[in-house]
Amino acid sequence: MGHRVTVWDDRLSAGELAALAPGRPEDLDRTPDVLIVGGGAIGLSAAVFCLRAGLGRVVLIERAERLAPGASSGNGGAIAPDMHLLTDGPEFVAFGRRSLELYRELDAEWGGAIGTWETRWLDIRPASTVPFGPQPASASSAAPLPGQSLSGTPLSRRPLRDGPPSDGPLLGGPLAGPRFPDGPLADRPLPGGPRAEPPFPDGPLAGPPFSDRPLPRGSSPDGPPSRRSLPEEPSPDELLRDRPPSEASRPPGPVPDGSHFDDPQPDRSQADGPRFDGPQRGGLWLLDAAAVRELEPDVVPPDGAIAVLAERQLAVNPLRLAAALAPRAGQVATGVAMLGVTMRGDRVAAVHTNVGDFSPGALILATGLVPAPWDVGVPQRWVKGHMLAVAPGPWRLGSVLAGPFGGGSPLPDGTIVCGGTFDEGDQTLDVYPEIADPMAAALATILPAAAGATISRRWCCFRPYIEGRQPVIDRLPGVSNGWFAGGHFTTGIMMAPATGAALAAWIGSGTAPPPVRSFTLPR
Repeated sequence: MGHRVTVWDDRLSAGELAALAPGRPEDLDRTPDVLIVGGGAIGLSAAVFCLRAGLGRVVLIERAERLAPGASSGNGGAIAPDMHLLTDGPEFVAFGRRSLELYRELDAEWGGAIGTWETRWLDIRPASTVPFGPQPASASSAAPLPGQSLSGTPLSRRPLRDGPPSDGPLLGGPLAGPRFPDGPLADRPLPGGPRAEPPFPDGPLAGPPFSDRPLPRGSSPDGPPSRRSLPEEPSPDELLRDRPPSEASRPPGPVPDGSHFDDPQPDRSQADGPRFDGPQRGGLWLLDAAAVRELEPDVVPPDGAIAVLAERQLAVNPLRLAAALAPRAGQVATGVAMLGVTMRGDRVAAVHTNVGDFSPGALILATGLVPAPWDVGVPQRWVKGHMLAVAPGPWRLGSVLAGPFGGGSPLPDGTIVCGGTFDEGDQTLDVYPEIADPMAAALATILPAAAGATISRRWCCFRPYIEGRQPVIDRLPGVSNGWFAGGHFTTGIMMAPATGAALAAWIGSGTAPPPVRSFTLPR
């Protein structure tokens, strides 16, 4: 057994470590306009976007002594919404894509404080599990011509399902005055300055239902029982689902048969291998084994395997993310635990904590799972998962590897993060090498140079699972000034900015933004 020290803990500056443990301010605001309970990625993002939306004074409380104490720091740092074209409906993918865009915008605005880096994903799996249009691209020794794959033929792509664009701003658009006409802040003093209008795209986002299958011990939510469902982003054995690219990412010119695009792939800062000509971001490609080897010479796909390629995704050190969000999240206090609430009609009038009471205008519970008294009848649980890190070694790897054979996510220094498992029924905090280490062995099945590599870290965390395996962004039942955001399971880091922006828009307007209307609390 081991203890919980993640690969991220020793990669922070002294200033970042200090930002994660602010303690309790002496002048803690007891009557904030918005009180947020929970200091993980979701809660911190909600605080940041409430401030950016002009919703007044914001206070965030976290019961632990450090921010991001749970799944928000124990995950793999993946921000890869395009991989969810394999598993989830269009509203989920669109929401994740907007979150990715917000990461890019915030990191640029804050001078790189978040520290995201670009990633490329290769999901390697048996060809029989991916009926994905025409034959996959093949490799060739000749350089590709514009509009061609490495084999000199158009790179095939499955036609994508009609659906709403994902490139609309969440908090853009004209600025309204400092008014809260119908929301829970209507009876509170008005903060100075403008706020952004609720700016989500119009119209409901329909999509297929999410899986509600139970999670057997040691299994992936959507795949067969396995200790090595890799990496943190899910990789189930389901058919690819279609979705259209956003207008911003749609290539110019006609698409004659809907099966391929012929615009050049944009530059990739993380790629050193051959460049593919084909769809821009938002597209998935199929590659045969030879094309995989040309892109990643040290990767050896098993016989009969092909790869699904997604480019221009992101990754982040989740602790660095929390340290970047915290100074921009209003007043933040650690070591403050919510004990209960007092209702007055349909409003939360007081939030009781171990350091006294708060009387907020609006309350956001970013607690992972729904807390009492609103948890009655909610099918939810914590799901433990193991992760590990492999120390840098004598291999070249520029892509995140995923799929049923094994995989891992390379960090900029050459470390590879593997994980995680789904350990149903294990509620201990112990780290078990016999559960974690097979992930390193699985990595070596497709990256043979990693055989026998040194495991530098093992850790575990508990992810919040709510039946349906989709995030929940909804009002608290029967509460006019309270919201819950949680159940993000393995996608909390990916979905954090869009979740925070949605909550801010909802609180400011009193109306649920259309893209989150399907992310409701199961009852």
